Amino acid sequence: MAWGRSGKKAVAALVLASAMAAYGGAFKLYPGAQVSTPPVTPTVPANTKTKAEPAKGILYSTTADFARVAYFYRAIGSERKMPDGNGDGNARATFTFDTGETVLIRHAPSNGDPELDLTFIEVVKAKKLP
Repeated sequence: MAWGRSGKKAVAALVLASAMAAYGGAFKLYPGAQVSTPPVTPTVPANTKTKAEPAKGILYSTTADFARVAYFYRAIGSERKMPDGNGDGNARATFTFDTGETVLIRHAPSNGDPELDLTFIEVVKAKKLP
C-alpha cells in the first residue's frame, strides 16, 4: 500500500500527538495566578538516598475554581494519580512536566467568603544533582 507524502505526515502527526499526550509538556503558570503573600516555601524533604537537596518552590493562588485549574494543567502536564481524599473535603491534584516542575493544586471546602475561597498552586522545581 502506498502511503504518499500526506499520509506519512498524518501518521507522523498522530504519533507526535500521542507521545505529547503520554508525557508532560512544558510548564506554564495558570493565567491570573498571583504569588501568595507572604510567599511560602513548600516542604518537600531532601532525598537521603541520592543526597539531593530539598526542592524549593513558590506558592501561588487564584480565585479560579479547582476544576478549571485542574483542567488547565491536565492539558499540558502528566497527572499523578492520587488516592481518593481523606474525607476532609479538600480537593488535590499533582502534575509533572517535562521541564522538571511538579505542581500541586489544592482547594479547601468553600467557606462562602470570596476573598478566602482560593485555589492554591504549589510549584516545585526539582534540584538536579551536580
